[in-house]
Amino acid sequence: MMRQVKSAFKRIFRAAGFDIVRLPTSVARPFQKKDYLFESDDLFKSIYREAIRISNSPQDPDVFPHRLYNTLQFLDYTANLAGDVVECGCFKGRSSFVFCQYIRLMNPRFKGEGYHIFDSFQGLSQPTQEDTITNSAYGLPGTYCMEARSFCGNLDEVKTALREFPLIEYQPGWIPESLNGLPERTYKFIHLDLDLYRPIYGAIEYFYPRLVPEV
Repeated sequence: MMRQVKSAFKRIFRAAGFDIVRLPTSVARPFQKKDYLFESDDLFKSIYREAIRISNSPQDPDVFPHRLYNTLQFLDYTANLAGDVVECGCFKGRSSFVFCQYIRLMNPRFKGEGYHIFDSFQGLSQPTQEDTITNSAYGLPGTYCMEARSFCGNLDEVKTALREFPLIEYQPGWIPESLNGLPERTYKFIHLDLDLYRPIYGAIEYFYPRLVPEV
């Protein structure tokens, strides 16, 4: 019945020289209320607890990181932009699981397409001189802030944790060397969680010129 009514309206408007078309709608976005209070966001807490469980991460599932929640606001901000999404440094896949779940809230058919993970899957690289602590407020001067091979996540374990998103592209290798020879793409969101100077600098140097402009 409703289909017949719609057809009748279309015929009437066409007879008058008009046409009815469906306008494209913007992507549905999970953060409709911009209060940034993760303590009151039950959806985030639920997804985060599942991320801890499925990735077998060492974090306390009842301690919710405000930085990850705030990062999701930036991901949401890019919802209607064209371009791929990247995480550099995934550890056990916890944050990528959260990111992908939120992308799927915006696009229920999302299976990981256009999402890229760059990680050595061998932990951190060897710290360099730039990673030396010079301020005694952050530790003993002259020591390194992180040790090589810290935060090691196994590639197969990460793929298992993210099995709901089989189209994710994984780029194993040391950053920035693993960025060489990549297909040319544009990106709308880059999450860098690399801890050390050289890979952070190399990732910024590579990805920044390839970010899509804000519209």
